[in-house]
Amino acid sequence: MSIRPLTPGDIDFALTQIHHEGWVKNRAVFESIIEHGPQGCFIAEPGGKPAAMLTTARFGPTGWIGHLIVLPEHRNKGLGTRMMKHAIQHLHQQGVATIRLEADPPGMGIYKRLGFSEEYESLRFRFFKTTEPSPAIPLLKKDIDDVLAFDQRLSGEDRGRYLKILNKKAKQSLVIRRDNDLAGYLLAMPTAKGVNLGPCLATDKNTAAQLLKAAPAGITTVGLPAPNRKGVALLQELGFDPRPSSIRMFLGPRPTQEPGHIYGIANGATG
Repeated sequence: MSIRPLTPGDIDFALTQIHHEGWVKNRAVFESIIEHGPQGCFIAEPGGKPAAMLTTARFGPTGWIGHLIVLPEHRNKGLGTRMMKHAIQHLHQQGVATIRLEADPPGMGIYKRLGFSEEYESLRFRFFKTTEPSPAIPLLKKDIDDVLAFDQRLSGEDRGRYLKILNKKAKQSLVIRRDNDLAGYLLAMPTAKGVNLGPCLATDKNTAAQLLKAAPAGITTVGLPAPNRKGVALLQELGFDPRPSSIRMFLGPRPTQEPGHIYGIANGATG
């Protein structure tokens, strides 16, 4: 069996499998992951035909694994474990010390057997929202360096290049400044059914509220860490309804991220 890099020609296959799993994903968002790490996303081909897929992303000493999907007719044959081992080896060879992922509860067994530990519950919310007045303003080219430094300080990960890719594909990008200092930013990313608000990082709940209110109207999803209790309370106050959650897991040194400033994740494959 061969495991090879996922190419642009595999994107239709990958999106089909993602939709079969019931995951809401836009082509542009998925392509952003491939563009960021083209040699770190993989297809398994037993018998010469695609049977499984997986993506990885490297943010300095931290790496992510996502989109592990094995076609139903190839399950329970160890293919998922082989894909995971291949991805872990790839990330370690890239200098990654801590590997993170988001697991659906039924699939946690494979990750625990590979040494992953639970970090916290990763929540999901959905709402049909309207746009409200807010001091949030469009993210401009002059803001990019401040946003990247702000994100690295609060997320604990070096996501600069990835955020630049996402920003080009975002439906809307917003920032809030207080006394000329950046207080928060939000990227509203298109999905197959609406928009996902994230990444969204802010210094405080009030700033996050102003960013979320200014985001595009329509069917809206948001994911955030359960330890961010202020964020959970904010989404409830705004009328967002809970959806099925996942479990954030890690392999290696425990992440130093402060989840209290994360009011929206980019997606489950990259945090």
